[in-house]
Amino acid sequence: MATRNNLHLHILLLMLCMLASACTQSESGYRYVATEEAREADGVFLFDAELGDTTLAYTLNLAARVVTSRIPDRLLRLDILVTDPLGAPTIDHVTIPLREGPGIRLKLGSGSVIDIETAWQKDLHVPASRTGRWQIAVTAADTAQLYALYGIGFSYSGTPWEKGN
Repeated sequence: MATRNNLHLHILLLMLCMLASACTQSESGYRYVATEEAREADGVFLFDAELGDTTLAYTLNLAARVVTSRIPDRLLRLDILVTDPLGAPTIDHVTIPLREGPGIRLKLGSGSVIDIETAWQKDLHVPASRTGRWQIAVTAADTAQLYALYGIGFSYSGTPWEKGN
């Protein structure tokens, strides 16, 4: 009897964990665009995000594989053109220091190659009038930095939005 109760308890805990993770996190997956693909698109790393849930606050993440020796000041500068589902464009300029720091994850590769990831936008709440597929076009602000990139990655996730945010 005790074994059966333990089994029921484990199943209940597993179901609660699955339910809690389904309610608190919406994961988009991850997309990586290699520099060769971006060069064919005039240096544009193109991504999209389905931001359709008005009850979530979204975090948009950027990642890159970079040859740091090709960026003398160790600052990766990116221009990001975001187009919402209504076609309204917004331009964002992002500078990512190529070193460990608050909100930056860094993984050393071989030689001067590193993988770096950071949250580019946090707590983005999408009103009902702008839900849907957003397009994100990332370019190197300095075209010379394009040759320092192996590629750029993009991901997004959502957590429950509280009106006070």
